[in-house]
Amino acid sequence: MEYPSIELSAAELAKHFRRTSAFAKEAMAKTLSSHKSLEGDGYKMTMDKHGYRCYQRAKPTSPFEEFFIQGTCDTTLDELAYGLYTPTTHAHRVVLSLLYKYDFLDGAILQTDMAKTDDDPFRWFGVKYARVHLPLPVHTVFQPRDTVYVEQSGTRLDSNGNRTLFQVRHTIEAKAFPPFPHVVRFQYQLGFLFTELPNGSVQFTIVGHLDPMGNMPAWIYNKRVSQKYYENVTIFSELAQMRRLMESPRVRSVRAKDRSTQKCATCPSFSNRWCFCRTCGQITCTKCVVVIPQPLQNVRPMGRFSHLASVADHNKHIGHPIVKATYCKTCFTSTRLRTPRLSLNGGGTLSSTSSRDGGYAFSPSTPTADELDEPSRPSSCTHASFADRSLDFECDSPLSDISSASSTKFRSKGAGKHYGWEGPSEYYGRAKSDATLLHSLNPSFGSVERERYLHTASSEPSFDTALFASLQYQRHLVEEMQLSLAAHHKTLSDRGQRSVGGLV
Repeated sequence: MEYPSIELSAAELAKHFRRTSAFAKEAMAKTLSSHKSLEGDGYKMTMDKHGYRCYQRAKPTSPFEEFFIQGTCDTTLDELAYGLYTPTTHAHRVVLSLLYKYDFLDGAILQTDMAKTDDDPFRWFGVKYARVHLPLPVHTVFQPRDTVYVEQSGTRLDSNGNRTLFQVRHTIEAKAFPPFPHVVRFQYQLGFLFTELPNGSVQFTIVGHLDPMGNMPAWIYNKRVSQKYYENVTIFSELAQMRRLMESPRVRSVRAKDRSTQKCATCPSFSNRWCFCRTCGQITCTKCVVVIPQPLQNVRPMGRFSHLASVADHNKHIGHPIVKATYCKTCFTSTRLRTPRLSLNGGGTLSSTSSRDGGYAFSPSTPTADELDEPSRPSSCTHASFADRSLDFECDSPLSDISSASSTKFRSKGAGKHYGWEGPSEYYGRAKSDATLLHSLNPSFGSVERERYLHTASSEPSFDTALFASLQYQRHLVEEMQLSLAAHHKTLSDRGQRSVGGLV
């Protein structure tokens, strides 16, 4: 569904930026709180399950309780940065569908003020829209909820020197975007923080308060908060993995008759209940299939979802069309890649390190949480045009060759400048085997000094980081598929030899 554009003034954006920065600093200070300190602040533990701890306390001005959630996830900070960064409407819908699953209805990017930079690939500031169902087992009792909110994200160092991703949101009142009929607009203030631990895992912290508005009883919602967020955070460990699958190009499936008995490409079983994998196109049985709810990228006016492409009648409240995308376990496990990082060693050259190896040395210019006090903002802002939020979406993903166009399209005019605080000077890895492509993209790299990989901040405009990551991932995926097919053919040939030997 298309939504009207929002263009907040520079003064309004500056006010919201200061508010989100102050909330981010307050939330980062709470990440080091112990159980006793939380109890001293009035929090009570409502859930402790598999390392997931949820605390809630009463709010004087609202019957709905505040919550503090903390736990760990088996992933890396760079993987989370890739999985949670949503600069486009389609990417925003993809992440919402993964977090809320079938409670997700729709979402959109309404205005972009700041985009990621080479120093901080998680930097973003703008206005977003989301429509979801309430966290209840039955959706028919209460009406769906939506909200228009300002979001700020970035990378900082906490008081212990650990690298931390923050993503804070708070609801705003936008007169240019009135509520839809029979959809209740809720209010909330929410902060997500992800801290890199010395053992390579990530600790997540969720701090905030949500008022669902409408006729929702407070005791019902307060009882469901801990369980609902527990269901959402379980996806953090595999968020980047699922986004790689969803954003990978779809291949043509093999030919097979419906309801015919076919052999699974992952396991040696035969079944007449099977489906095709969207990544490799092979037949997959029901035991080896991974189903992911995926929002459609384009809704054509004449197609299967043509009734959803109309924006004339908002009373239907139909969310964005969701399809059940099927993938095989082989493709799902092959996307578990370590995200390499490039660091500057003592000799002045760049060396590649893995995200789980630890020992990453930060530069002295890396900001801390204290620098979130009064960050300056650019004097001029750029906004995402209405055409960028239409049905023709672009995915800012290392799996797409058009990611360079989308990253420059949503980059503000002063994206190369630093506005008061800088992010860590690290970025997603590049393969050294792509050095020859570097010369073909930019012939000016003829000298010996420029043959080495340069720092991202001083790289030439024609050097595309996402293109290198795309090539690296595509080569790895092709290699995994070739190994899988070779093992499959070897198994078939061994079976044929054994059968011939038995006949002889």
